[in-house]
Amino acid sequence: MHPARIRAHGRAFAHIAAFHPELTALRRDLHAHPELGFEEVYTSKRVVEPLKVCGVDEIHTGIGKTGVVAVIRGRSQASGRMIGLRADMDALPMTEHNDF
Repeated sequence: MHPARIRAHGRAFAHIAAFHPELTALRRDLHAHPELGFEEVYTSKRVVEPLKVCGVDEIHTGIGKTGVVAVIRGRSQASGRMIGLRADMDALPMTEHNDF
């Protein structure tokens, strides 16, 4: 890899790493408030908050009842390339048997 690209990747990862405490707090909060499928009212709200702070281009809520879709437009759409990410937000109805 070209040295300039290595430096750019290092800066990107350092920038992302700066959000580690906030991302950890969000993950712990969501884990502390589990919601079953199609009941993720709190979870959806907590997901939308940081998307708004980050300034995503579009946020659509209520998809399939409690789903969230965020659209982030790139600097150029000339290539026609896109990327899609999907994640589940619902909890499973089970008891954890750990002490951490």
